[in-house]
Amino acid sequence: MEHAPRGFDRVVQVFFLICCLPCVYGEGGFCWKWGADSQSCTDACTSAGLLCVKKFDKVGSQAAFQEAGGGVVCSSYNGGSWSGHPAKYDGTCIYQTGSTGDCTSSNSDLIRLCSCQCAAGTFSNSDLKSWPCEE
Repeated sequence: MEHAPRGFDRVVQVFFLICCLPCVYGEGGFCWKWGADSQSCTDACTSAGLLCVKKFDKVGSQAAFQEAGGGVVCSSYNGGSWSGHPAKYDGTCIYQTGSTGDCTSSNSDLIRLCSCQCAAGTFSNSDLKSWPCEE
């Protein structure tokens, strides 16, 4: 029996976490999605057919950031209470240490880690061919 190359499972897991996080509407489920450079979480979630929900305080430690970030590599970790955290800045991952996180903040130097949820009237689709929310 052939085995996948060493680390292959981790690559698949990271791909799934970053690209295709399951999001189940109506069960309180939400998913983490990386925004593009300078993008607000409102825009990052909306571009994927999702709604931004204020769950930023769930990423309040390095361990929580590593889990939510889906294996993104950071050179260091720091806490911050600005409304645009959690985010990544020039290799440094910044977790949220306050309760001030919001969906609309953006900064030209940051890549935000966003908490998104399926919009009302949609459901989760486990098929990796499409984003998790469908009519």
